[in-house]
Amino acid sequence: SNPGTASQPFLTIQKAMTVAQGNSLLNIGSTIIVQPGTYREPVTLMPSGGVLHAPVILQAATNGTATISGGDAWTNGWSLASGSTNIYQHSWTNNWGLSGVPSGWPTLSNITRRSEIVIVNGNLYTQVESLGAMSNGTYFVDETNRLLNVEHLAGVVQSNAFNEVSQRRSLLEVNNYNTGAVMSNVAVRGMDFRCAASLVESGAVRMINCKNVLYENCSFEFNNWTGLYIGATSNVTIRSTSADNNGTKGFEQYEVSSTVYDGVQTCFNNWRGALGQFYGWALAGSKLLHIHRGLFRDYISYSNIERG
Repeated sequence: SNPGTASQPFLTIQKAMTVAQGNSLLNIGSTIIVQPGTYREPVTLMPSGGVLHAPVILQAATNGTATISGGDAWTNGWSLASGSTNIYQHSWTNNWGLSGVPSGWPTLSNITRRSEIVIVNGNLYTQVESLGAMSNGTYFVDETNRLLNVEHLAGVVQSNAFNEVSQRRSLLEVNNYNTGAVMSNVAVRGMDFRCAASLVESGAVRMINCKNVLYENCSFEFNNWTGLYIGATSNVTIRSTSADNNGTKGFEQYEVSSTVYDGVQTCFNNWRGALGQFYGWALAGSKLLHIHRGLFRDYISYSNIERG
């Protein structure tokens, strides 16, 4: 019920985005200032009718202090596995199973088709497929018994551990499925996006059928597949932004005209693919296909488990 002022802000980013969407349909621009914190919610800008022309800006109050996360903090509910001194268990209610594979793709191993993520004290743990395969810094999702099993890195004490577990597929979706109308003038500044349980060939953040798009001083990390996907869009600028430690790709652009990378970094990507020995094909620090008029300046890409 807050009015969305500095003294009485909206309590969710989605509420602010819904108001901004309504304003844009009336040709009124909006800037959403996101105060420091971690926002555990999916956010969409997907009008069911009309055309968005007036600017919609999503901006952290201070760069790097506002995060949209696909993970929840699991502090309570852990117990030692029966007969174990170092494997902790938590109830697991999702029934995600294996992600589908796009038509025409090669066969993917089961571990590459999974989408669960566990981050403990800021460290990404490694997913395995059985209790017997567990070792320090790993986790196993037992869907049969509906349990998440975690074995910590040496020195981590469960009672003091900060466990972040993926629970949402998408973090930000800007799209207009219903009308196909192009959405113009969308900017995102200073925001961090992490821990999305994205499906195979999907992105934590997706922008489709847009015009005049800016991402500046943002980061995309620890997402299961792609950090940022942009498709069927024109006039894109990605500036002073990083996409590191994502499951396969940092950035992907498809059928984009006039794109600029300026001070961009994509490093340490494809940990999900590497778990199942999935390399090549459609994977890279940044994958760009059917791009017209691209400028790449100060682009850094290293230590990907794949092409840069």
